[in-house]
Amino acid sequence: GGDRIRLSARNSGLFFLQATREVLAMMNRLQHRMDTEGVWDQTAYNEEMWYAWNGGSGPTDVPRDISSRVMNYLCHMNTKVLFRYVLDDTPLAKALLPVSVHVNYHPEKLPRMQDIFARYHGLGPDLGTGEGKPTPRAGEGGLRAWHWGVGLKSGKWCRELPRMARGKGVSASKLAQRLLRAASVTWAGISGMRFGRNGQLVTPWGGGEWGVVSGKSEIVFADFMGQQHIVTDRGRWPELVSTRCADMENVTLRVISE
Repeated sequence: GGDRIRLSARNSGLFFLQATREVLAMMNRLQHRMDTEGVWDQTAYNEEMWYAWNGGSGPTDVPRDISSRVMNYLCHMNTKVLFRYVLDDTPLAKALLPVSVHVNYHPEKLPRMQDIFARYHGLGPDLGTGEGKPTPRAGEGGLRAWHWGVGLKSGKWCRELPRMARGKGVSASKLAQRLLRAASVTWAGISGMRFGRNGQLVTPWGGGEWGVVSGKSEIVFADFMGQQHIVTDRGRWPELVSTRCADMENVTLRVISE
């Protein structure tokens, strides 16, 4: 027994609109809200679809004339569906030609867009990597090179390295000690990086944290701007190599002085 309640939520980011007078009225209301309210466009859009009222000034008006439907999620996919489910279903992936793919779920939006476009439309158009040339992931399988979560499959080991707590293990790491003594470090030629005590990392792009990888004292991690990196000494001191775990891109660090 007892009362029951049903809750629902909508947070859509990709829409298809029929060209009707009712939809035009809804879009005019949306434009007015965007001009007069401090509201995020996607929030206002979802609210308008939820209210679906005709006239008036709020959700208490009587809904009329507008209906909404959920689009086929395989014809109009988001990247979570594509990378987590479709690519693991070989017959489906081979036969499916989506109408649209909304690249909204993953942080690596541009490179995933490039590989999606290359998969369904070929490599002719210039997508920023050179006309007619494969995307950088083509040799690793294009679309299939990507992990369904974050980054490339090849970077999974890097992302899952056990990181020691900030400040722990530093005294036993020669590389960490040299970084601590460094007056400054350049990152891909950009100055302003400093490996501070207690795991504090100063970068030109904001603060971060750094430390030692558990069980691998000569591998240092440096995480900032939402990205994980590992730093290693490959015998070219004062140059070090940083590898970004998301896409395994390498850049050179240079220790200015100790």
